Amino acid sequence: MKSAKIHFEQNIVRVKNLGAIYKSVNSQTTQILDLSDILRAQYVMLVSALDHFIHENNIEPYKDNIWLDYQIRYKNSFKSFQQANKIEEAMLLIIEKDIWEELSSFINQESKMLKNQLNLIVDRRNQIAHEADIKFEDKELRDIRSDDIDNSIIFIELLVKAIFEISELKK
Repeated sequence: MKSAKIHFEQNIVRVKNLGAIYKSVNSQTTQILDLSDILRAQYVMLVSALDHFIHENNIEPYKDNIWLDYQIRYKNSFKSFQQANKIEEAMLLIIEKDIWEELSSFINQESKMLKNQLNLIVDRRNQIAHEADIKFEDKELRDIRSDDIDNSIIFIELLVKAIFEISELKK
């Protein structure tokens, strides 16, 4: 499960690098140059990093069995593990207990709050990825703030760390 964590950390560096580019260029330019798409790319990449971690984390217990590893990858290749209920479904392969109750204890936050916060991040990503981040009502771009993505990164990092630790304890 360590390689899943390493890949997640590498992906998060890429997400944070986009934020650094945004902040650097934004501080040197006027509002005429709209850099908000960099923040949108961060959301998409952040949720992708989580999704990739869940995929890889679940496969690692089966690395010794090449055939089983391949079958799991094949079966799950078209699935996304982003929403709270989908992560729960995926984690049932390696953890027999309620993952959100386990995470709640580990993070010291109510499971309902954890799931809600994750789902809000994923919903925001979906607005960007599937709706071009355009509001239905007036066909304008939705507002996006650097602070929001920064807070989302902190939350996803905490969530992945907890999932990793719980997964390691269950080995």
